[in-house]
Amino acid sequence: MQLDRQELDTLAEVIVKRLRAYVKAGKRIFATSSFQTQSLPLLHMISQADCNIPVYYTNTGFLFPETIAFADRLTQQLGLRVIGLQRFISWTGRAVFSIPRIQISAATSIRCCPWSPF
Repeated sequence: MQLDRQELDTLAEVIVKRLRAYVKAGKRIFATSSFQTQSLPLLHMISQADCNIPVYYTNTGFLFPETIAFADRLTQQLGLRVIGLQRFISWTGRAVFSIPRIQISAATSIRCCPWSPF
């Protein structure tokens, strides 16, 4: 089914209103993003609803520099609250992820792991 521009705008408005209602009701919500082009509509709607909604992304240490730069630009332009999930090496030698308690940018989180070759 193909939707025209007006129908897409109407659906986006409904989503933004629902997000605002959830925030107003005190519900805790978040989003995840890969910062690929498919993420743009959702990230734009989040920026319209409430820029304090956390947007998590997983930084594996193998992201392309262009992805990091794009994420930083988009974060700044939309005023998003982006939180990188950083990897570290556990005692078992497996890479595990932690959720930081502070807000960091995509550019700083690439340096999360001293064992990373990047």
